[in-house]
Amino acid sequence: MFLLTLQDVEVINFGKPSATLSYRNNRYRLAKFFGDQKQAALAFARGLIDQPQALCVVLEETEKYSVWSIDPSSSGAVSLEQAIIQGGLLLMQQVNRQLDQYLNAKRLGNWQQELQKALQKGRLPQTGSPEAIAQLLQINSQTDSLPTWDDSHVQTLLAELHRLLCNYLGKAKAEVVIDQALSGLGSLSSSAAEQFQQWLSTTPKGKLWQHNNEGK
Repeated sequence: MFLLTLQDVEVINFGKPSATLSYRNNRYRLAKFFGDQKQAALAFARGLIDQPQALCVVLEETEKYSVWSIDPSSSGAVSLEQAIIQGGLLLMQQVNRQLDQYLNAKRLGNWQQELQKALQKGRLPQTGSPEAIAQLLQINSQTDSLPTWDDSHVQTLLAELHRLLCNYLGKAKAEVVIDQALSGLGSLSSSAAEQFQQWLSTTPKGKLWQHNNEGK
């Protein structure tokens, strides 16, 4: 959910029933007008977050608020479930790349083995062997088949990545790696990146990561 003003968006059509605006290369259609009821608009928007294709913006005008939900036909739009898997997978890949700067080949291999064992214990599909982890570290999350994970699986992934990073690097260096990994989310489609970041800010294990990216 984003709270925006007219200066932040491009209005394509304000006419009913096809009112449309553009934000970060995605189209949004009018969901509901709220007059001057800001809190009601924000509550309505928060209620959309857990629904597929429900990335939304709250438009703030002079004493007037409205909620706009993403148009599923908008370029690059993906479901929330896809966005969560893509984002989690990309963070794992980005962390592994960043660790090249801090660990020698042997310790990096040990880290991957510990990660594999932790994810297997957490019952994440497609993590049953070191070879499976190696494959996940190489696939393109936007074009290749995604692992059959769900919300709880990605939360487990984020928790274990965070725990192992702190164990291997200490908290200070771990936060640097996490911050750099989060910056890599820009390689996702705008729809996937925005939905994943929204999810990251509201899910319990995601908050281990989100504080590193506040204000960016």
